Amino acid sequence: MRRLDWSTRVLAELDETFNQSLQAAQSILNACAHSWALHDIAEAMAKAGLFDQSLQVAQNFSDASDRSEALSAIAQAMADAGLLERAFEVAKDIETNPSPSSPCKGCGGDEKGRENQVRGNNLTFWLIA
Repeated sequence: MRRLDWSTRVLAELDETFNQSLQAAQSILNACAHSWALHDIAEAMAKAGLFDQSLQVAQNFSDASDRSEALSAIAQAMADAGLLERAFEVAKDIETNPSPSSPCKGCGGDEKGRENQVRGNNLTFWLIA
Protein backbone atom coordinates (compact mmCIF):
# COMPACT_ATOMS: atom_id res chain seq x y z
CA MET A 1 0.00 0.00 0.00
CA ARG A 2 2.86 2.39 0.74
CA ARG A 3 4.23 1.98 -2.76
CA LEU A 4 0.86 2.95 -4.25
CA ASP A 5 0.69 6.01 -1.98
CA TRP A 6 4.19 7.06 -3.07
CA SER A 7 3.41 6.55 -6.76
CA THR A 8 0.16 8.48 -6.47
CA ARG A 9 1.93 11.33 -4.70
CA VAL A 10 4.71 11.48 -7.31
CA LEU A 11 2.20 11.51 -10.17
CA ALA A 12 0.21 14.27 -8.48
CA GLU A 13 3.35 16.37 -8.03
CA LEU A 14 4.37 15.77 -11.62
CA ASP A 15 0.93 16.78 -12.84
CA GLU A 16 1.08 19.95 -10.74
CA THR A 17 4.53 20.78 -12.12
CA PHE A 18 3.29 20.47 -15.68
CA ASN A 19 0.21 22.57 -14.90
CA GLN A 20 2.44 25.32 -13.51
CA SER A 21 4.65 25.05 -16.57
CA LEU A 22 1.66 25.42 -18.88
CA GLN A 23 0.52 28.50 -16.95
CA ALA A 24 4.00 30.01 -17.24
CA ALA A 25 4.07 29.29 -20.98
CA GLN A 26 0.75 31.08 -21.42
CA SER A 27 2.38 34.28 -20.16
CA ILE A 28 5.07 34.27 -22.87
CA LEU A 29 4.16 37.06 -25.28
CA ASN A 30 6.56 36.23 -28.10
CA ALA A 31 4.58 33.87 -30.37
CA CYS A 32 7.62 31.89 -31.40
CA ALA A 33 8.90 31.44 -27.84
CA HIS A 34 5.38 30.56 -26.71
CA SER A 35 5.17 27.87 -29.39
CA TRP A 36 8.57 26.43 -28.45
CA ALA A 37 7.67 26.36 -24.76
CA LEU A 38 4.42 24.48 -25.44
CA HIS A 39 6.26 22.05 -27.70
CA ASP A 40 8.86 21.38 -25.00
CA ILE A 41 6.15 20.86 -22.38
CA ALA A 42 4.22 18.43 -24.60
CA GLU A 43 7.40 16.49 -25.33
CA ALA A 44 8.40 16.38 -21.64
CA MET A 45 4.91 15.20 -20.68
CA ALA A 46 5.12 12.40 -23.23
CA LYS A 47 8.56 11.34 -21.99
CA ALA A 48 7.12 11.25 -18.47
CA GLY A 49 4.34 8.96 -19.66
CA LEU A 50 1.59 11.58 -19.49
CA PHE A 51 0.47 10.83 -23.02
CA ASP A 52 -3.13 12.05 -22.80
CA GLN A 53 -2.05 15.40 -21.37
CA SER A 54 0.72 15.80 -23.94
CA LEU A 55 -1.76 15.10 -26.75
CA GLN A 56 -4.09 17.77 -25.37
CA VAL A 57 -1.27 20.31 -25.48
CA ALA A 58 -0.27 19.28 -29.01
CA GLN A 59 -3.82 19.49 -30.33
CA ASN A 60 -3.99 23.14 -29.24
CA PHE A 61 -1.34 24.26 -31.73
CA SER A 62 -3.05 26.33 -34.39
CA ASP A 63 -0.14 25.86 -36.77
CA ALA A 64 -0.10 22.47 -38.52
CA SER A 65 3.69 22.37 -38.68
CA ASP A 66 4.11 22.97 -34.95
CA ARG A 67 1.34 20.47 -34.15
CA SER A 68 2.90 17.82 -36.39
CA GLU A 69 6.31 18.31 -34.80
CA ALA A 70 4.84 17.89 -31.32
CA LEU A 71 2.80 14.84 -32.37
CA SER A 72 5.93 13.30 -33.85
CA ALA A 73 7.78 13.66 -30.53
CA ILE A 74 4.80 12.21 -28.65
CA ALA A 75 4.50 9.24 -31.02
CA GLN A 76 8.23 8.58 -30.58
CA ALA A 77 7.88 8.63 -26.78
CA MET A 78 4.94 6.22 -27.02
CA ALA A 79 6.94 3.88 -29.24
CA ASP A 80 9.88 4.07 -26.82
CA ALA A 81 7.48 3.08 -24.02
CA GLY A 82 6.32 0.06 -26.04
CA LEU A 83 2.94 1.52 -26.95
CA LEU A 84 3.36 0.84 -30.64
CA GLU A 85 -0.32 0.71 -31.59
CA ARG A 86 -1.04 3.97 -29.83
CA ALA A 87 2.05 5.56 -31.37
CA PHE A 88 0.83 4.48 -34.79
CA GLU A 89 -2.58 6.08 -34.17
CA VAL A 90 -0.93 9.37 -33.15
CA ALA A 91 1.39 9.21 -36.15
CA LYS A 92 -1.64 9.13 -38.46
CA ASP A 93 -2.40 12.72 -37.41
CA ILE A 94 1.06 13.97 -38.40
CA GLU A 95 0.88 16.03 -41.56
CA THR A 96 3.77 15.24 -43.88
CA ASN A 97 3.85 18.59 -45.69
CA PRO A 98 2.07 21.15 -43.53
CA SER A 99 2.01 24.72 -44.72
CA PRO A 100 4.70 26.68 -42.87
CA SER A 101 2.64 29.32 -41.10
CA SER A 102 4.42 28.84 -37.81
CA PRO A 103 4.99 31.95 -35.67
CA CYS A 104 8.64 30.84 -35.63
CA LYS A 105 9.08 31.10 -39.39
CA GLY A 106 11.76 33.65 -40.01
CA CYS A 107 12.42 34.49 -36.36
CA GLY A 108 15.23 32.04 -35.76
CA GLY A 109 12.89 29.59 -34.08
CA ASP A 110 15.26 26.69 -34.44
CA GLU A 111 17.86 25.25 -32.12
CA LYS A 112 20.18 28.24 -32.72
CA GLY A 113 17.39 30.65 -31.88
CA ARG A 114 16.77 28.97 -28.54
CA GLU A 115 19.54 30.84 -26.83
CA ASN A 116 18.21 32.23 -23.57
CA GLN A 117 17.20 29.52 -21.14
CA VAL A 118 14.88 30.13 -18.25
CA ARG A 119 14.66 27.23 -15.85
CA GLY A 120 11.55 26.62 -13.80
CA ASN A 121 9.65 23.74 -12.28
CA ASN A 122 12.22 21.19 -13.51
CA LEU A 123 11.45 22.04 -17.14
CA THR A 124 13.39 24.18 -19.51
CA PHE A 125 11.67 26.96 -21.38
CA TRP A 126 13.48 28.51 -24.29
CA LEU A 127 12.98 32.14 -25.08
CA ILE A 128 13.95 33.72 -28.34
CA ALA A 129 16.16 36.73 -27.72
